[in-house]
Amino acid sequence: MDTGINENALPDSLVLHDPITGEPIQKQYDENSIVLDPLTEKQIADQEHMLEMQRLMAQQKVAGYTGYNTAIPNTAGTVDASLDKNKDTSRTLCFLSLAGLLISHFWVYFYFFIIQNLSPAWILGVPALGGLCGIAGFILMIVARVKSPKYVFAKVVMWIYIVLISLRVIGGVLIWYIFMIM
Repeated sequence: MDTGINENALPDSLVLHDPITGEPIQKQYDENSIVLDPLTEKQIADQEHMLEMQRLMAQQKVAGYTGYNTAIPNTAGTVDASLDKNKDTSRTLCFLSLAGLLISHFWVYFYFFIIQNLSPAWILGVPALGGLCGIAGFILMIVARVKSPKYVFAKVVMWIYIVLISLRVIGGVLIWYIFMIM
């Protein structure tokens, strides 16, 4: 509804005047203080995006890029090299993690079969070695997953750990329950 009153106009008593010339001073607005409606903001963002895409296409034409999608420069070679390096590192970490897992699960057999040939210091150290190998294997699996999250072998090793830990927890609860019944 138009009331005929200019809402942006200030009374003369509130308008600032230049002390030298006496003319009214227009208020300068800061761009950050202006609030736009969402539709206008989207239109401005779309225009800025279009200008950025045009600038990228112009740069690519100057640089001589070719291909179907000319808005994205061809950086596949550099990305593939870093992914291969991470994949190799993750593969090594996964194999070391599996070795730690195997040692931690089968240390009991080593302990009982080799106990006759070991000194007392080694007899006390074998269970600790098994536990440390299990913890180290678990940590190596986490590092491999962080280094390359999409690497399938690291995911498989992670699921092996999850299943084995779940089985241990379930077995522990069942054993506790059986002893509580008796």
